[in-house]
Amino acid sequence: VLITQPKAGTFRAFSAACTHQGQLLSLVQGTNVVCEAHGASFNTDSGKVTRPPASMPLKKYTITKTGTTLYINA
Repeated sequence: VLITQPKAGTFRAFSAACTHQGQLLSLVQGTNVVCEAHGASFNTDSGKVTRPPASMPLKKYTITKTGTTLYINA
């Protein structure tokens, strides 16, 4: 699971596997997470593809925040 914070206090959770060939996303560049295997990138707020070769968005999970703890509802 990949957790992003696109804005202060706003958290998002996505599958950490690139939708192109399943490699783990390993690099953050600005507002994108990047798959270093083939260069696909995804928006840190929506999970939508911002650069191919991936064509499907990242799977999104719901997050619940209680105090300072984040819970991922898979």
